[in-house]
Amino acid sequence: MIEPIRTTAAHTLSFEEFVLNNSIALQDFAFLVIGNREDALDAVQDALIGAFKHWHSMSHNPGAYVRRSIVNANITAWRKRRKETPTADFTWSQSQADAPGVETMWVRRICGQLPRKQRAAIVMRCYEDMSFADIGTALGCSAASARSLYQRGVTKLRTIMNGEK
Repeated sequence: MIEPIRTTAAHTLSFEEFVLNNSIALQDFAFLVIGNREDALDAVQDALIGAFKHWHSMSHNPGAYVRRSIVNANITAWRKRRKETPTADFTWSQSQADAPGVETMWVRRICGQLPRKQRAAIVMRCYEDMSFADIGTALGCSAASARSLYQRGVTKLRTIMNGEK
């Protein structure tokens, strides 16, 4: 189970305490949004550097600031690449399919087929339990747009899952 990011007023929590309390949750969030462990760790580090620079001017919810930075870093990297890295299709043997972690890999594979903003909206809604207003803030859009991204992503996931059965 992924631990949600603890949000507390920045002035009541030191930067070090924030990092200690939230680093694992931030890494999990970044991994689910980005889909690559190394890039996720880099995005978290960059977001924390940015948060550290502005720590004393943050009035509330540093977790939202860091999540937004992670999403922005992902979008920026995607725009630079403009194309997906092709990967070979694979099939699981029965022994591999029964191994721990295979379900997680399957979820990552199907989520990797979603557009980045839809994937980010689904991760924030399902794993972070964020409201559509908070998702919209993190993605730089309205709550209605965040709801639409989420719904379109869920619809596409259902289509993908039905096609794989």
